[in-house]
Amino acid sequence: MKIAFRWRTLALHASIVGALAVFVILPSFAQTNVVKEGRLTIEFLGLHKWTVQQLQDSVKKYNPNGKLAFCMAALKSNLGFADASVMGYKDTVVITVVEPDDSALVKRNTNFPSNITLPQDWNKFQQQFAFKSMERSFAIFTRWWSDDSARVALQSYNKEVPISAALDTTVFWNIRTAVKNNTIPATLLSKIVYSSWDPYARETAVVAMSGLPDNDTCFSSIIHTLLDVAADSPVLRFNEYITLIIDRRSLPINLAPMYADLRTLVNGANLPVYFTILGVIAKGKPTEKDFREIFATEQSRRLLFSHLQATTSIMRKNAQELITSVNPKFSSLSESEQKKYLNIR
Repeated sequence: MKIAFRWRTLALHASIVGALAVFVILPSFAQTNVVKEGRLTIEFLGLHKWTVQQLQDSVKKYNPNGKLAFCMAALKSNLGFADASVMGYKDTVVITVVEPDDSALVKRNTNFPSNITLPQDWNKFQQQFAFKSMERSFAIFTRWWSDDSARVALQSYNKEVPISAALDTTVFWNIRTAVKNNTIPATLLSKIVYSSWDPYARETAVVAMSGLPDNDTCFSSIIHTLLDVAADSPVLRFNEYITLIIDRRSLPINLAPMYADLRTLVNGANLPVYFTILGVIAKGKPTEKDFREIFATEQSRRLLFSHLQATTSIMRKNAQELITSVNPKFSSLSESEQKKYLNIR
């Protein structure tokens, strides 16, 4: 039996990006930051002071050919953009950016002040976990921590592959048992996420917490990890755990404990998870107070509005669900009235 991992990535493959050439601005899309290159439609979200033309002109200073591949590399290193993401949908590419002037609003977590004294069994598991990339993937994509059927799937997988390629089950059962029996409490797991200097320790804690989808302490802590300075590395795939927990959670989401981290995320920190974060907030059924507390800066409201106005329909989905839950009449407002409601100048 073949085990199909449900890879959920929105990142556009580098080879596609690399093939794009100079932008050609379409007059009919002048106000929506949409450009065309061959069969591909390219949409920019998050531009405020910059225009697409200014971006092109700036990129050409570093590369006379003005290719998008170089543009993406240059956004941070040469042009000082605070963050950027590229997402591909069929013949459409969506590039979302945070402009240089908003850099102070998207600071990542870089300070992990102390080492944590952990139970001996935890240290043993953590050391094993650091070297088992395939098992980490299996834990995510088979819902290992919250679904007993994963045991059957793993046994079936091991029967179909050479012994040398079999996955180690012991390392997962040990940590799962410890979490279920509360040998390692959620408060300790949360402390690891906030304080441990070791990125593997932090991801190990997140994996364990993903087996407790209705625990608010765990959920808030995993949201916090999305601002981890290492969250973009292949080692840490916290966004996948958020999706897993949302799928398995049965209780309402309490947004209030996450206000501070959500504020930074909706400002555009870690843009590749922005779509997911809008979905989390929407599923929390935000009140007007929640909305104002989270979208506290004009930058965050502009970024949300750019998604609401996106010509790429999938980019509008979570934004529309969120704003409709706060103000059911929002879609019936004129553009100027929507901006007034969002307090956008």
